[in-house]
Amino acid sequence: MHKELSYNLHNILNFKIVTSSRLKILNDLNFMFSYFESEKNNSDVILNIGKFTPSDEHSTLVDHKYHIKDNYFYCKDKEGKAKWEVEIFGFEDGPTHINFHSVIYGIEQLLIPDYLAQNIILRPLLELKLFEKGYVTLHGLGIEKNGKACVFAARGGAHKTRIAMDLLRKGGYSLLGDDRLICSQDYLFSYPLFYNLVKFKAEHMNDEHISSLPNKIKMIAHLNSKAFNAKNSSLFTNKARFEKIFLMARKENFVELSYSDVDLDSLAKAIVNSNKMEFISSGISQSLGFVPFYRYMLAYSYVFPDSKIATYWDNLEIKIKEVLRGKIACGITLPDAYSPALFIDLFNLVNGA
Repeated sequence: MHKELSYNLHNILNFKIVTSSRLKILNDLNFMFSYFESEKNNSDVILNIGKFTPSDEHSTLVDHKYHIKDNYFYCKDKEGKAKWEVEIFGFEDGPTHINFHSVIYGIEQLLIPDYLAQNIILRPLLELKLFEKGYVTLHGLGIEKNGKACVFAARGGAHKTRIAMDLLRKGGYSLLGDDRLICSQDYLFSYPLFYNLVKFKAEHMNDEHISSLPNKIKMIAHLNSKAFNAKNSSLFTNKARFEKIFLMARKENFVELSYSDVDLDSLAKAIVNSNKMEFISSGISQSLGFVPFYRYMLAYSYVFPDSKIATYWDNLEIKIKEVLRGKIACGITLPDAYSPALFIDLFNLVNGA
């Protein structure tokens, strides 16, 4: 028996996941888009998780592995302790239909059997589909206050989560996203993945690392609590006017925050490169942190060098420049250690001091 889950990204993009999984525990980790769950809709993207027979006839074979034809992709692949096959109809244009089947040789197959399909295929593909509709996805922390939004664009390990927690608790801000954001020319839209995990960290943790056994037990208990899984409107804001962006990096041997001007070209290139890295490696599970989607785009681009897939990164940089033009922007270098004094400096910077 199959289960269907429908999602609505701010009335911009609708998608659906169809699976035979009957998972009851760790539902928020298994289905990372839980914040956007909605009533059934006409879906732009459908992900079917389960065994399938590919329709790869008359395709071009690239590197003995990738089966390519117009608007179509298929391959069998493996990495670490996982192997899978994926088929995508509508890879670069129009409605998209994904077939995905995987086997994970580990506890993840039992606890989060649907996670892999979403993280390595659906999540990056949604970014392509959002771009088709005129929106770009940024990797970073988004905060909101009084209807105005600010972004900290940074890679992992740059104190994003700790900054988010302090701004929520001490600064009177709401979250738009702790890791990813959807943006247009004028607005930022919330894009929280693993909503209840973010909520747990915000309400119960002092930093981003859930390392101790008591904290892991508490996390599992909360993620499986119906009361905890209720939407909390005070934590996230869905939309705010995009005003400021800070390109943030953390460096050793720095003792205090420093900031500098950053030009539009450098800022756009940094964001594009960060997005590329998300198409290579991302996720909550270290053992399943790989993302092969960038390779799949390259294989398709080899066969169709003038396609939307082949020109995506160049066009993305152009669009990001359009979005960022006129925004307040600067580069921030953070010390290795996070401290109350550092938070005060950041708070003052965000508030224009």
